[in-house]
Amino acid sequence: MLKVLGGLLLALAALGLLAFAAETILAALEGEATTPSLFAAVVALILFLWCARTSWRLVVGRTRSPRG
Repeated sequence: MLKVLGGLLLALAALGLLAFAAETILAALEGEATTPSLFAAVVALILFLWCARTSWRLVVGRTRSPRG
C-alpha cells in the first residue's frame, strides 16, 4: 500500500515537472525564454521521464528487469 501511495505522489511530481517543461518550451517558441531556462526544461523533462517510469512501476508492482 505504501508503494502505491509513493507512486501516486511521484506521479504528481512528474506532472509538475512536465508542466514546467511545457511552459518553458512554449515561452521559447514565443521568443521569451533564456538559455538557462531551456536547460532547466531539458533537465525537467529527464526528471519527468524518470519519475513517470518509477511511479508506474510502484503503482503496478513491477520490479526492474535484469539487464544482460
